[in-house]
Amino acid sequence: MRQSIINNWFNKISLLTVLLIPFVILTVAAGVLVGYISYHNSQKAVNDVAYQLGSEINLRIEEHLQVLIDIPHRINENNADAIRREALDAGNQMALERRFWEQVRLFDTITSINFSNTDGGLANAGREGADGHLYVIATENFKSGPFHKYAVDELGNRARLIEKREDFDGRDRSWYIDAVDYETTVWSDAYILFTGQDMALSVSRPVYNSEQELLGVIASNIFLSHLSDFLSTLDVGLTGQSFIIERSGLLIATSTGEKVFSAESGVVPQHRIPAESSNDPLTRGAAAALAEQLGDLPAINEARQFEFNLEGQRQLSQAAPFQDPYGLDWLVVTVIPETDFMAQVNANRMMTASLIIVTLLAIVTVSIVITRRILSPIALLNDSAEALSKNRWDMVVNHPSRIKEINVLTESFKYMADQMQHMISGLRQEISERQAAEEKLATLNTQLQAKNRELEQLVDIASHDLRTPLVNIDGYARELEYSLSELNRTLDEADNSESRQLRTAALHPVSEMSSALHYVRSSAVQMDALLKGLLKLSRSGRAALIIEKLDMNELIGKLAESLEFQVQEAEIDLFISDLPPCRGDAVQVSQVFSNVLGNAVKFLDPDRRGIIRISGFVEGEQAIYCVEDNGIGVDSAYLEKIFEVFERLETSKRDGDGLGLTIVRQVLGRLGGSVWAESELHSGSSFYIALPAAKS
Repeated sequence: MRQSIINNWFNKISLLTVLLIPFVILTVAAGVLVGYISYHNSQKAVNDVAYQLGSEINLRIEEHLQVLIDIPHRINENNADAIRREALDAGNQMALERRFWEQVRLFDTITSINFSNTDGGLANAGREGADGHLYVIATENFKSGPFHKYAVDELGNRARLIEKREDFDGRDRSWYIDAVDYETTVWSDAYILFTGQDMALSVSRPVYNSEQELLGVIASNIFLSHLSDFLSTLDVGLTGQSFIIERSGLLIATSTGEKVFSAESGVVPQHRIPAESSNDPLTRGAAAALAEQLGDLPAINEARQFEFNLEGQRQLSQAAPFQDPYGLDWLVVTVIPETDFMAQVNANRMMTASLIIVTLLAIVTVSIVITRRILSPIALLNDSAEALSKNRWDMVVNHPSRIKEINVLTESFKYMADQMQHMISGLRQEISERQAAEEKLATLNTQLQAKNRELEQLVDIASHDLRTPLVNIDGYARELEYSLSELNRTLDEADNSESRQLRTAALHPVSEMSSALHYVRSSAVQMDALLKGLLKLSRSGRAALIIEKLDMNELIGKLAESLEFQVQEAEIDLFISDLPPCRGDAVQVSQVFSNVLGNAVKFLDPDRRGIIRISGFVEGEQAIYCVEDNGIGVDSAYLEKIFEVFERLETSKRDGDGLGLTIVRQVLGRLGGSVWAESELHSGSSFYIALPAAKS
């Protein structure tokens, strides 16, 4: 029911709707598609820009790191080389303090420089505090034991004692032990200064004299807060950030200003902060996504991109390794929120959407106006067509249009209407004449059918009336033959001479009468057969037909079985090929082939063994069957006459009434088929029977 309602609605849809709705749908779809593609491309471009910016920021951070770590390396190499060349006395504690003080003052990224000899003594210079006050540290007698920390004046001389500690031995420090063990430059792990002021990193190396004897270890230290200060100066989008972590996940530096270690000295044990425990949600989310998406942090050996969601916003991130040959192994991470770049894109998207909506409204409005202008004359044409269907010829449209095609259509419609009016008038006259002719034809057909019935009745009556005297003639002739035979017997029994004379005198007339009676009876029998044939021919055209698909292999097979006795008695070789099916009446088709096969058997040559072949093929719309024999054949001059009524060949040698092939042609004509023959005298004949082919 619902489907029927929908179909009815669609059947009544207006041309305006058909033209307008698809156009509007396509226009809206095009606008939405353009907007989507524009937004998608903008988002892709933003992502590309964000990743490019992240790569550039990471590159700047790496360049700064490289500069930062190069300074302590160069200081260590310079000092070690000076000691090896004896330009700097490794045993002169005051000279070492002064040199280190000058270098710390020169390089503001250096926290401190220290040298510890093989006796555990220490010479050190450095800076501390927010103001970067300089200081020096020295152990007594340049050996392990108490050390003193002094403020220095503007010339680097010791001034006020800041701090004193007992029992210091530089050989116990990790930076000393690692350098001696590895016998090369080595970085220490990042560590928190005991003052809680900052985190620092030491790079140390062993110092040898010219004989390669160990004199001690020199180390340069840098404040890691310098890295955080540098990161905070970078523009990472609007709200993005960068941070540096060790492979363990502990923070080294961050652009947010957050401390990377717990600095509550004396209250809570100082400890470093993992990035995943950061107070900043962006740092914390990036660290978690980094571990989840990129897996094992130590396995990251090239720059990798990743992204994550934070409070429903996409965060575009990159992680790049930073390494040097002396054991420094960090990850530099940059995070840029997508919203930093999408604000303008979203604004452009809203503007684009507004423009698309305005454009769509304008297009729809213009489309409606144009469509109405187009449909108005078409509606008039439609009204005129409806009027014409009601024979209202006065309603033909005659309004020209400014649209060329519609104007041509209007003129054509007007011309067509005039032509139709004249044509309908002519058709009405022709229909009247045809109706009169059909009535006359029906009358003639009725009369013809009546005449046919009268003729059939006449044939039946004539046949009956003619056969009655024939029967009487045949009966009386038999009686006369019987009487003559009795007379001959009586004469044969007479013994006297008078009887013999009488017999001799009557013998010749009796013989003549017997011969005459034989011919009378033969003629009567032949005439009776002709009358039966005429009745058969007359009735064959009246039999009801049942047209169906016929399996000719089965039909000819049954017919061959019925002729099996005649075929064997006459010693005939019968060959039947695979036959195509056809359409026809089974009884009538069987009669056709029975007559043709009967003729083939009847007219075989007695001087050679008889051969009959039945084959078939399809040609176009017809199935054609061939009955071929090697009989006496027919002269080509008689090929058409053999299908005529009462036409017979060798009437003295072959039985028949001369109607078989006539009936075959008549039956095939009723079935939509045909028959023809090809023959050569004394060589045999081929009869071709064509019937409608059975289509699959």
